[in-house]
Amino acid sequence: MNKNILFYTCALLLLLPGLAFAGDFVFQTIDNLSGTGEMVIAPARNDGINRLYATGFGLFEYTWQDSVWQKATIQSGTGAPVALTAGFGRNDGIWRLYGATGGKKLYEYSYEGGVWNAALVESTINVDGSVKLGDIKNDDTIRIVAGGSDYVTMIYTYQTAGNTWRPETLDVNTNDIQGIAIGKGRNDDTNRVYTGGAIHSFMNIVLVIMFGVNIL
Repeated sequence: MNKNILFYTCALLLLLPGLAFAGDFVFQTIDNLSGTGEMVIAPARNDGINRLYATGFGLFEYTWQDSVWQKATIQSGTGAPVALTAGFGRNDGIWRLYGATGGKKLYEYSYEGGVWNAALVESTINVDGSVKLGDIKNDDTIRIVAGGSDYVTMIYTYQTAGNTWRPETLDVNTNDIQGIAIGKGRNDDTNRVYTGGAIHSFMNIVLVIMFGVNIL
């Protein structure tokens, strides 16, 4: 057999698995964003249409329309959220976005009258690491759970009577909260909150390096 034919035949056989895999997925760049990014998909305009919401030096909304992605800016600049979720935070069946910034602010975004409105939920505690919604007290009431670089995990319950958010401290520890999950982790029909993050303690790091002893 001709050596060239043999070479190209072997090369084709080696490429076939990769070509088959590549054919399963089509990759498309929707946008190029800078900064810390998080995404959520939700019908946040309450019109039955799912949209993609993403952070990255801004909060942006992407709608698939006429075979292209249409982009809208909800909030721009470095004060926009870095942590993001969506759901029925007020327990009224209306979708809203909830985003925490790196500047001690937790916002609720509502789409009303053709525009996005932002309302403050928290403005004194850094809850910029993670934001989630869930029935954490198992009482059929959705609450916001948020945590961040103030080493505290907070709960926020919407009070219909006064149109206010009632804060509660869920936990205080040495972790910079970077992740929160809510669900039936024990498979016993009871929702629980799970948090995780990085420990920041300069003295602890120094002692571990010098003496191999962890004081925490």
